[in-house]
Amino acid sequence: MRRIAGSLKLELAQYREIESFAQFGSDLDEATKYLLSRGKKLTEILKQSQYVPLSVDKQIFILFAGVKGFLDNVDVSLISEYELLLYDVMESTAIFYPFFRCLTEGIDVENEVFEFFLDFFTDAFLKLKGL
Repeated sequence: MRRIAGSLKLELAQYREIESFAQFGSDLDEATKYLLSRGKKLTEILKQSQYVPLSVDKQIFILFAGVKGFLDNVDVSLISEYELLLYDVMESTAIFYPFFRCLTEGIDVENEVFEFFLDFFTDAFLKLKGL
């Protein structure tokens, strides 16, 4: 969890700092807009429904997707739908289950497996939504 979410604290700190300054200025450059958008998405993936805790492997996987930029093209309003569909695919795709378990147990596996899966899933999700 620490390895995957290591940069999360830094990115959220940057987001909160920029967000407070962005309230006063209306003309923002592209880099600042990107940081604000990314911060909103990272904040959104940290939200959980009350009395519906997520398993550790699901938490790690959605954090991995957020930190590695797989949610950059997904609108903030679609993040919760993306998460639910991702969890359904995770549970129904038995071939990836050993890799998900490795994440939760802290065993180093090549990130390429997760990146391949998330790249394919995100593209399919965006096509499904017509984006």
